[in-house]
Amino acid sequence: SGSSANYMLATDHPELDGMTNLTLEAFIYSIGSSSAQGLVSKRVSGDVEDDYNIMIRGDLASQLEFRVGGQATYLRSPASVETGQWLHVAGTMQLPGAVSNNMLLYINGALIGAKDVPAFSGVGNGAADVVLSTLNPGYASFKGVIDEARISTVARSSNWIWACWMNQISNATFNTYGAAETILSPYVANAGASNVTQNSAYLGASLIATGTSPTEVEKPPAFKAKSS
Repeated sequence: SGSSANYMLATDHPELDGMTNLTLEAFIYSIGSSSAQGLVSKRVSGDVEDDYNIMIRGDLASQLEFRVGGQATYLRSPASVETGQWLHVAGTMQLPGAVSNNMLLYINGALIGAKDVPAFSGVGNGAADVVLSTLNPGYASFKGVIDEARISTVARSSNWIWACWMNQISNATFNTYGAAETILSPYVANAGASNVTQNSAYLGASLIATGTSPTEVEKPPAFKAKSS
């Protein structure tokens, strides 16, 4: 709603900082704002113990921004974040050397920004709590809806991030559907009689479940038919 009181908080924990690889991601539905709106953030305020955050810069044409280690190390999207629809946003950071650009930014599974940060040696160990829907307590909150926000201590691959988006937006990408194989209801298959004598016989049959409707059955004791 934009009120500074609307956010979720996770108390600071050693697992939430100090990592050498990082991914921040979330599904968002924005309705727009003229101020900076945090999505996932860990900072005290401004540049104070600013470990990491991903935000929408409502004060800068509503661009998506990913920061690690303060305002000096950031990536911004080249265009404004679209409003009125669900988006998947993600930022990754890893130690330099393994790749040419170790800071990456994605929207809807597509890479929209890359930067080489050779000085990165790991996320700081600030005492700030992690908050969702704002940059820090007391700051204006995100106007919209946030779902499935995640902090990972690995730099997710581009394929992973693409799959996260497609798994939600496209039923046809990972699932296939076909017509029902049969429309038969469960039925009884008679296996005939056994142990037939002049005065009695055992009758045998099977209940066949076709899969088109639930079939619950309790196996009865053997049925013995007797002639009178």
